[in-house]
Amino acid sequence: MGALTVRTRNRWKIRLDHASEDLPWGMRGVVSIRDYSDAEYFQDFERSFSLTSTREVLSRAFLTKNFDVDSLNLRFERSETYLGATVLQERMPTLEYYRRTSQIGGSPIYLSMQASLSNLFVNRGAGLLHGGYGRADLHPLFSFPWKGLPWLSVTATAGGRWTGYTDSTDDGQTRFLGESATRAYGEAGISIVGPSFSRIYDWTIGPFGKFKHVIEPRIDYRYVSNVDDPARLPVFDDVDTAFGMNQVRYALVNRLLARPADPKSGNASEIASLEIAQTYAFEAAQTTFGTVASGNPSFRNAGPVDAALRVAPGALLSFDGRLSYDTKAGQITSTTIATSVGWRSNFFNATWFSGRPVLTTPLPPGSTSPNTDQLRFAAGFDIARPFRIDTEINYDVRQGLVQEDRSLLTYRGSCYTAFLEFRQLRLPGNHRNDVRFVLNLKDIGTLLDLNGTLKAGLF
Repeated sequence: MGALTVRTRNRWKIRLDHASEDLPWGMRGVVSIRDYSDAEYFQDFERSFSLTSTREVLSRAFLTKNFDVDSLNLRFERSETYLGATVLQERMPTLEYYRRTSQIGGSPIYLSMQASLSNLFVNRGAGLLHGGYGRADLHPLFSFPWKGLPWLSVTATAGGRWTGYTDSTDDGQTRFLGESATRAYGEAGISIVGPSFSRIYDWTIGPFGKFKHVIEPRIDYRYVSNVDDPARLPVFDDVDTAFGMNQVRYALVNRLLARPADPKSGNASEIASLEIAQTYAFEAAQTTFGTVASGNPSFRNAGPVDAALRVAPGALLSFDGRLSYDTKAGQITSTTIATSVGWRSNFFNATWFSGRPVLTTPLPPGSTSPNTDQLRFAAGFDIARPFRIDTEINYDVRQGLVQEDRSLLTYRGSCYTAFLEFRQLRLPGNHRNDVRFVLNLKDIGTLLDLNGTLKAGLF
């Protein structure tokens, strides 16, 4: 005979959101706090699929003051990431200065700038980087736009960045050395748009009475110099990893603009675009772990061909399709297709994600395929005046598995709203069936929130 034991466990979450637009001296403040008692709370209690599968808890607060083209921002931030081990990062605080791109006096030169002073803390887990340090960063960028020809736009840029650290790390980013470090690099680039070609069509299709098709070639070149001993720089965010680059991106952009047939309905707007682009690296990019040698099989000058198609002819329908094609392997490596239809308070969304990574070495026999195919559907409809139904399904095509299906029946009374929710969750290590009933009173809030869970396999 076994013994039945009962253990009481307190579990909680904190969620606070506040924004203030009327602070003294024209400042704006925002606070967004999230905290949970444990990492399993998401899957046990949250109802949104994006939350049940989340791997990060982020809390932040900032105080902002704008001065024409300049901005000052005092930022506090704390993030916990759950990926095997818990990674904690904090900025307590960061003082940031931004200058939007603006003309310097009456000269043809424009200037943008970012600068910051940060008190940072990081804990990546046992045997990895753990400790606090300070960082100062200054990043000015000058630009010179030239529009000597009406069909061609050219913008040249030049600038640099200096970053100082009160502490540095060993080559493996596992511990602090107690020695300060600095990093400096220069950068330059040029952006060319055009020559542009366009044609106008006097077609009447739906609410539109005229169309304009624009074809724009675009070339963006960027050079960022390498830095000395990058492995000694503690990595906190993208400020620490932006260096060592020599590449050009070329793209062909098609844009379709439409003007309403009724002049009172507004001006012309973009209803569709198609962009095909590729990036070519003249040399391998430098990282905090060094530079990949040009002869290394993992380095390739030409990146994948990326295509992005967007269609949004109005508020009713939108479509977004993206794919990446590896020219060397001769295969599509990733695809995303998302479509949305909405009218009044009703909607239907469908998204397909597909991944086909290129393998440099064959997989061992019996290994799981790295290919992925995911479908996600969401819909909401008013089925009668007081009733509404919302549903969401997340389906793994390759496994033939519905990872989550969630349905919510809503009844709206004159002074109350009642929700009845059913959910099935089929994530690795967490199979469960949930039911929940919520009663909200108008102008008061939640009066009743009952939920129960039947672990899969108990019945």
